Amino acid sequence: MVLNASNFLHTYIVVMGMVVIRVVACLLDLLMRRVETRLVPWKGRM
Repeated sequence: MVLNASNFLHTYIVVMGMVVIRVVACLLDLLMRRVETRLVPWKGRM
């Protein structure tokens, strides 16, 4: 979607696509941090 919008110079779609990608990446990071604390509780305690 972002690549198609950039070809047609639809800047607002490109920016919104980048924002959505950033939000999804942050949510996945939080999720993975929580999974890591449950699966590897000894990490960071040595």
